[in-house]
Amino acid sequence: MTLFERILMEKRRLEADLSAIEQQLQNSPAGCLMCHKNGNSFKYYQRIPNKNDPALPVIRYLNRQADALKKSLALKTILQSRKADIRNELKAVNAYLRIHKAPETQEFLRVRHSPGLQRMLSSDSHAFPYTTLSEELKAWESQDYPTLQDHTDNKKFQTEKGEKVRSKSEMLIAHLLYSNNIPYRYECQLKLNYTEYYPDFTVRHPETGDLVIWEHFGLMDDPAYVRAAARKIKDYIEAGFIPGKTLIMTFESEKYPFDFQQIQDIIQERFL
Repeated sequence: MTLFERILMEKRRLEADLSAIEQQLQNSPAGCLMCHKNGNSFKYYQRIPNKNDPALPVIRYLNRQADALKKSLALKTILQSRKADIRNELKAVNAYLRIHKAPETQEFLRVRHSPGLQRMLSSDSHAFPYTTLSEELKAWESQDYPTLQDHTDNKKFQTEKGEKVRSKSEMLIAHLLYSNNIPYRYECQLKLNYTEYYPDFTVRHPETGDLVIWEHFGLMDDPAYVRAAARKIKDYIEAGFIPGKTLIMTFESEKYPFDFQQIQDIIQERFL
């Protein structure tokens, strides 16, 4: 994934966070919370703008019976602060995106990975200061990475690559990725909005290096599993992953099993 793509993904994440905060603020009570230390405790007041005289706001003391209002106003203060931070971050992101255009990055990748140039310069490390994409992807695939440690006893199916996966369908996906020389990681940790996810497959496109996650949802007969899958898909999309582009999703149930030909078609269309 290029820097441009990562920043574009960050922009989408920030915009999603900003939208969620603005929705929460719509239901917030009027005014703001004022806190004054009183010995070892605090006294709380609600400061409300005065429409008749803006210079003289209305100040209301909030007693213990108003704890719910205090909490709502405290949350409002935090949300407004985060909203200001996000807007500043978006200004920086948008400034970068205005200057740096995606086609420039793609042109560099096209030239950098030109087979003719690579053949001429790959033997001379001083003349060719960048590793080739194939070298980069091999190194990426062979590196150690944090993986999901829950229920490892469920990993009963061994792939050609030598790892163990949790289902026959995952084994078929791994087999076809491996046999087509498409680099991937199984259940590699992915952090989104301070939450850890472990997509079934994290894949790198062999020609562009683009990062794609592939989730196979294999228990679509189970209502609880379906609800969890829907939440995960929502989180991926809000983080900037695009279905059909950087997010591949496959599904199966007892009535509609997943087969070898479906995997082949996806790999052929998306990676070859």
